[in-house]
Amino acid sequence: MPNDTLNYPLSERALGLAREIDALMQKVDPHYHDSVKDSAANVREFAAIIEYGSITKMEILLRCLADDGKGYSLRAAELAGRVAGFPDTFTIYQLKDGDALHYHRFEPLERLQANGLTVERANYDFIYESPLAEGETLDSIYERFNLNHPEDYRGHSLSISDIVWLHKDGADHAYYVDRFGFAEVPQFVEQEKARLNPLETTEKSTEQNYNMIDGIINNQEQAAFQVGADRFLAVQTCDDGYDYTLYDGQYRLLDGGQLDAPALTMGAATLEILSGYGLEREPMAPVDYDGLDEKQAEVQAQFLPQPVEKPSVHERLQENRGRAAAEPHKARPHKDVPERS
Repeated sequence: MPNDTLNYPLSERALGLAREIDALMQKVDPHYHDSVKDSAANVREFAAIIEYGSITKMEILLRCLADDGKGYSLRAAELAGRVAGFPDTFTIYQLKDGDALHYHRFEPLERLQANGLTVERANYDFIYESPLAEGETLDSIYERFNLNHPEDYRGHSLSISDIVWLHKDGADHAYYVDRFGFAEVPQFVEQEKARLNPLETTEKSTEQNYNMIDGIINNQEQAAFQVGADRFLAVQTCDDGYDYTLYDGQYRLLDGGQLDAPALTMGAATLEILSGYGLEREPMAPVDYDGLDEKQAEVQAQFLPQPVEKPSVHERLQENRGRAAAEPHKARPHKDVPERS
């Protein structure tokens, strides 16, 4: 979220909800405010996230609190529901990179289905989310993200096979960008909600993710995960919070840094880190931390310059003698002596 967002006007509704979330976090974690220098500024930051930023990020934080084991589950779930229904928003999804989706990419929906293919949430990356302005429509979104998209937008121009998700008046609808206009794809919404909402889909993978993160790793000093199909994340505690490193599917370094939030649990910190890359919605699975480190070291070693083995002095002398013996003997040139008269 841009820093200048904190200077935007904030509604009393957003501020009130932010105060309630702040109060809950204080109850769940007595050390929560030890790392917060300015409580009022912290509340304003929460309110800005709710009003202008990533609602998903706040929902995830609350869902982590919901399984804290201290009796705050219902309260956290209630606040998460209020956060989720706060703004009208639109979200853009685009197909993942790679040859596996070659026959999905830029295909009209009718031809996609004729080829026996379907629109699946698992094939898409979350790209962008923003508040839905009053009067904004699918057509105006399409025009804006082709002619004059925001500076922080990192996707390609809105095209056939992309998905535009509208969250409006508390309802969710997903639309496939088609050859002419848009086609609603309700299964996309069902799949996404099943993936994100552990309170409604207790047998789904998302609940397993949250339980795994919140119940297994919170007492560990280091943890590693596969995130989606082609990312790995390693996280470890440090004096000021958490160090983290993100790798691609071939164990090559993508990014890394430090999250200065020592009051967060390992689970909450992990999800906070992932939200910074737009990966918080991807399925997760724990992997061996040391094993990931070893694989990354092996990949790194492939790119290190190999030492050149130099011959010893004795070997060089032997080589020179052999070369001299192989060359034909050449007589020394002499000067002609002038004849005397």
